[in-house]
Amino acid sequence: MDANIYVSKLLKLIKQQRILLPAVLVLSATQFLSVIFLFCKKERIVLVPPLVSQVMWVDGYQVSQTYLQQMGLFMGQLLLSNSAESVRLQMDTILRFVHPAAYTTMRQYLIGEEEHLKKQQGSYHFNIHATEINPKTNSVTLTGDRESYVGGKRVDQARESYTLTFKMNHGRYLLTRCQKEEK
Repeated sequence: MDANIYVSKLLKLIKQQRILLPAVLVLSATQFLSVIFLFCKKERIVLVPPLVSQVMWVDGYQVSQTYLQQMGLFMGQLLLSNSAESVRLQMDTILRFVHPAAYTTMRQYLIGEEEHLKKQQGSYHFNIHATEINPKTNSVTLTGDRESYVGGKRVDQARESYTLTFKMNHGRYLLTRCQKEEK
């Protein structure tokens, strides 16, 4: 009698095995494929700024044009609109986003700019009118009117263009150069 129960339970287990084995194989194969796809895929980070007006992304060593534009506008405002009171805070912020290869040069330039503004009690304001994005060189050209003030009085206004060049470094997009374009 015990042998009959044992045989019937064994037959049920074999039947269950025949039913479940294909399902387990299919699930294992899909899991294996998902692991392969996971290792072959480049990482894409979706950035969400406080005010989302455009889609931005960073994918491996590339960024979207909108990210490049927004980074150029951010850095442009920090570099090109300064006053004697705000230059130190802006300098500290800018240097956090400067590539190590350009850090010393940029720091020396910003310290000179700080001394100049404090000495003259001056300020600059840059009104951006146009941006030109070049994804191949990771650069943004900002064109606008730069107004210079000394002692609270406007002394100069000129249409100028500046090109900001960026480089990816360990997952961060950093400024390598800011150059005034000659006309």
